[in-house]
Amino acid sequence: MSLTGKYLHIIADITTCWNSFFLNWQHLYYAYSIMVPTLIRIINRLQPSIIIEDERHASEIDFRNHENIFDDEISNEDDEEENPNPKTIRKLKINDPINTTLGQKG
Repeated sequence: MSLTGKYLHIIADITTCWNSFFLNWQHLYYAYSIMVPTLIRIINRLQPSIIIEDERHASEIDFRNHENIFDDEISNEDDEEENPNPKTIRKLKINDPINTTLGQKG
């Protein structure tokens, strides 16, 4: 049994379709192979850990408690107000409103 031109044309169409499917699968495979190690690296950096050799001390981050999420920053702001030092880095006052009109006239 020989293949006629009609069957060769169908095989060519299927090959074209599968080729585009394969290229898309290949792009997804490469993206996924990059995403997984990156996500693992991010998770490991966010986990609380103390490594004395590298002198890196990651503080514990509690993602479940939203009530006092900015307490450290607020206490730092209070300390700066009590003992002002011009060389310290200014922190944003998160409880004070900010003018965002940029000089626009009403």
